[in-house]
Amino acid sequence: MVPDSHGAVARNREIGTICCMPDKTVFSFPHSWLLALSLLCFFPGSGVALPLADRKKPQVVANYLKGTEAETPEKISPVETKTVLALMADKPKNTYQTEPSVEEKKTGSFTTAGVQETAFLIRGTDPEPIGDIGLANDGRLIVVAGKQVVVDYLFNGNHILKTTDLNQDGIREFWLEGGWTHMGESAATLKIMQFKGGKPEVIWDFEQVESLQQCRPDNPDLHPVSLTSILYQLAESKNGWPTFRMDIYQGPCEAESGRRNVKRFRFLRSGKIENE
Repeated sequence: MVPDSHGAVARNREIGTICCMPDKTVFSFPHSWLLALSLLCFFPGSGVALPLADRKKPQVVANYLKGTEAETPEKISPVETKTVLALMADKPKNTYQTEPSVEEKKTGSFTTAGVQETAFLIRGTDPEPIGDIGLANDGRLIVVAGKQVVVDYLFNGNHILKTTDLNQDGIREFWLEGGWTHMGESAATLKIMQFKGGKPEVIWDFEQVESLQQCRPDNPDLHPVSLTSILYQLAESKNGWPTFRMDIYQGPCEAESGRRNVKRFRFLRSGKIENE
């Protein structure tokens, strides 16, 4: 039940079921009709459409404050690893001289609707990765249809958070994460990309979603702060795509244990994370 601007209660406007009109006009119905209407208002059953207002509520799509939940990883067989590495156009070693490795796998339609494709995230192929050892942004996205590579994309990232079909066109988008760490500071980035027809396109760039400072027990006079975020998908759309909002939370520095006291973080503002 959702109160309108006059305080009257209306429900299920989309299917025409109204229990009390906004102007509080009273209509006379047979007792059996009134009983049925009251049951729909106060005891909604399965199969009844949600109120439009409920469907317009922002939906959490990533919670960095409490820790994002990764999708269930898909198993990568040794044969797949060998095959996809052989299909790569080139295999240069990065500056840390690590061997290329297949880290993640996703299945779905990524370039053409209705076509089953497989995407692989490969690490260790960027000659000049950004970031320190262990958190280098040296991601390479390979999408294979049958035995053909339809996407070979090098990006500043190291993880596929998830895939979605935001505009319901039958083609899934990638939520690509990146990050860096240096001298007690670290950051995480996120952008949504699609590869319709094999062409890369950024749908939404959240830029930094976390900016974390490590605690400095050797210098208690310093009071570094950390910024993290919760991302929401909004009901409003733009050019056929949903829009998003990022709520930023500020808290104390990150302990060496990595355990975060969420209760010590407070809402700061909505917008972009900038260097405070």
